[in-house]
Amino acid sequence: MHDTRETVLNLNVANLDITQYLEYLPVRRKYEVPSAFLDLKVVVTYIAYRDKPPALRVEGRRASGRYASWGATRLPWSGFRWSTLRSNPSDVVARDFHLADITVKDPEIDAALDRNGTLNLMVLIPQKEKENTSTGSVGGTPSVSTGKEPGGAISVESIAFPAERSGSPMPPGGRPSGLPWE
Repeated sequence: MHDTRETVLNLNVANLDITQYLEYLPVRRKYEVPSAFLDLKVVVTYIAYRDKPPALRVEGRRASGRYASWGATRLPWSGFRWSTLRSNPSDVVARDFHLADITVKDPEIDAALDRNGTLNLMVLIPQKEKENTSTGSVGGTPSVSTGKEPGGAISVESIAFPAERSGSPMPPGGRPSGLPWE
């Protein structure tokens, strides 16, 4: 008899235009993403143990290209030519994430305060639908944690921002070339 049962799912996605799917997310956004492409090479493993809680292990690479976002003014807020995220085996159920490498090429950020003193980029952080009155949001910024949320861990081994100015990452459409596994 086995002590565990495992199900393995290998995902290999190339050139997915994620702008077509953002409207299906269960989060309201106060910004638009006119351009974003996704490549994935990920292995997801579900492990059911006989005598302990199940695990959902994820490892692999994710690459995004030609990402741009903007707010109500339709002026670019953030963007990059491409980014990669490589993860070592991480247990999603235990909220234990191990990122081996994060690379963002040609990042651009336009941060500004509005008339109320609120940073425009704060709308990129999802807010809770119901606010706790003791930690409710002020000026449109996200609520502060109550400390009652379950914990988790994130470890990052490497972060890089290589600069090669061959043009702005913010023009609409197009797919970057030279992703790390191409």
